[in-house]
Amino acid sequence: MERETLLGLSFFLFVLLATQEAVVQIEGCEKKSPDFVGPCVGPILSQNCDFICKHGQVALPGGSCKNGECMCVC
Repeated sequence: MERETLLGLSFFLFVLLATQEAVVQIEGCEKKSPDFVGPCVGPILSQNCDFICKHGQVALPGGSCKNGECMCVC
């Protein structure tokens, strides 16, 4: 019985650690785009922000509007 309990706790710990690692990876880093001019609000401007982040001076994987600013993902 103790072995089953230990196995269950080990599995729970593994799942907990894997979940925390996923959260850390999601947060990542973001940089404000130097190429985007004006407020960044709405889905169309968010698509423009994504394009500018990918193909602008910073050349990062993508971006989106956050709090009115174009933020590029590192």
